[in-house]
Amino acid sequence: MNDLIRAAFKKRGLSDDEYLHFFDDSHAMLKDLDVLCEALKSAREADQVITILPDFDMDGIMSGVIGYTAMNLLGFRVNLYPSDPKYGYGFDETVVSDLLTLYPDTDILLTCDTGITCFSGIDYANSKGLRIFVTDHHKESSEKGLPNAEIVVDPCRADETYEHTICGAHVFYQLFNEFALRYHEKDTELRFRIKTLSVFAGIATISDTMPVLYENRSLLRESLSLTNVLASDMKEFFFGSGIEFYDNLFRNYSEMLRHYLEAGKFPKDGSLITESFYGYYFAPLFNALKRMHTSTALAYNAFFGNEAVSKSAFDHICELKEECKAETEKHWAILFDDYMNGRAKYAPYLFVSEGDYGILGLLATRMTEITGVPCIVVKEENGSYKGSGRSPEWFPCLTTLSTAGFYVGGHEGAFGVGFDSPRALKAAYLLLSAKVEETLALIPAGDLSFEPEILLDFSGYGFIRKALLFDDLCKFIRDMRALGPYGRGFPEFSIRVKFKTLGDMDFIGDGSHVKCAIAPSVDFLVFNIDAPEPWDDVSKGDIIEADAKLDINVFRGRVSVSVMASGNIWVNGTKIK
Repeated sequence: MNDLIRAAFKKRGLSDDEYLHFFDDSHAMLKDLDVLCEALKSAREADQVITILPDFDMDGIMSGVIGYTAMNLLGFRVNLYPSDPKYGYGFDETVVSDLLTLYPDTDILLTCDTGITCFSGIDYANSKGLRIFVTDHHKESSEKGLPNAEIVVDPCRADETYEHTICGAHVFYQLFNEFALRYHEKDTELRFRIKTLSVFAGIATISDTMPVLYENRSLLRESLSLTNVLASDMKEFFFGSGIEFYDNLFRNYSEMLRHYLEAGKFPKDGSLITESFYGYYFAPLFNALKRMHTSTALAYNAFFGNEAVSKSAFDHICELKEECKAETEKHWAILFDDYMNGRAKYAPYLFVSEGDYGILGLLATRMTEITGVPCIVVKEENGSYKGSGRSPEWFPCLTTLSTAGFYVGGHEGAFGVGFDSPRALKAAYLLLSAKVEETLALIPAGDLSFEPEILLDFSGYGFIRKALLFDDLCKFIRDMRALGPYGRGFPEFSIRVKFKTLGDMDFIGDGSHVKCAIAPSVDFLVFNIDAPEPWDDVSKGDIIEADAKLDINVFRGRVSVSVMASGNIWVNGTKIK
């Protein structure tokens, strides 16, 4: 292990080998997963029609992709219901009625990423003679318990002994892998094709901010490996099944990857596709559907349609993403200005925005990134408030609010909230203010300081060492990647670089970014500067120290290392950011 990385693990309280336990993917079977497998087998033998009902976020969409593909491969009579954000989270009588209008032959309703608290919807489905199988990963109601479904599989059931946190798509993925193992053990080709669906469970894991530990970690590694194959010249390996919907799925996904390749988001060989691609590009694209109140039918057309249908759907989703981006930027400018000028009454924990409900989570994410503390952004309507919250790993915001009796649902890192009055809004602010301060007081100062886990000091490098720096940094970056994937529970190491500039700062793009050379093929970059000062005063020989992220870039055949500022910056010992 690289000495710098070994030292970084030590700062996290881990020895040379202790971090390896995060790679242990062994786990127990989910409660009643075997019962659900047996029930599905009986339903297949009876030729019953199963309709899959997923949620409408990325976890739900990926669950739908996994379930519809797997059940077709396994010989089920199956429908896939395209959820619509206009009905809100979960499902009720209206959704079930709409589903039965589309698929009147439905015998069994199989949910994924939803259902654990959908009491009215399940009761109504029961009244229509449907059998209800629920798979979910949200907590059951502390007041009502489990819904009146025939089978419930959920790692967050009160009586569940499953140890780890997984997303809804991962639950579905485990279900169909277990089914294939039980009843198709000798059909290695079928089991392989079920295994390839880990691609989509991995995307959902990142999208739903699951801890990148244990079985999630193993799943995500497998997902990224397959995605890299699909971005390479070996992608045809997936397309020879002779099963149209399966071949369409992976061909369409491969074309989506090509779109990002041509946009310069990763090199042609696909070797640099990491979890960041899922989190920053792919998942947000499809989450634009819920933010712009569009049915997930568009997503399923993009994944399962023929070439023309898929391209049309994907292009439409890209347009929605741009509309969402423009709307977010408009309301972020207002929110940030209010924050900086002291007009946000409950800053930094609570903000009221006039933005659409679909973008409030994006605004909360940005504010949390700036402040480092939990942030909730809500919209007022008739004296009540609804919105979304985001929280750093060190603070259990969802648990804090729910324990105090506030309406909240989702996950610790990303959740929905509701306050029924201005008084409740103020009470939530006071609660968070007190609890965050209490939590910070209990954390050793070093854990939240700006001391980096890894310091890369090139300030004393002469000509020869600078000439070799590119190769050294490439090796370091690859070593860091080998430890990935990174995410919640296993964050990237904090890195600080220190170097002497080879020349003046160059203003690039529209003038809002600056760049200077550290060494041949090694550049330091600062994006989205507020003003030319003090960057136009930086000159050759100045010492720059900055919190940063490192990456290998390929542009027009040139390979380079980018050192991108990600936090504090000092020039000649003076902090400028």
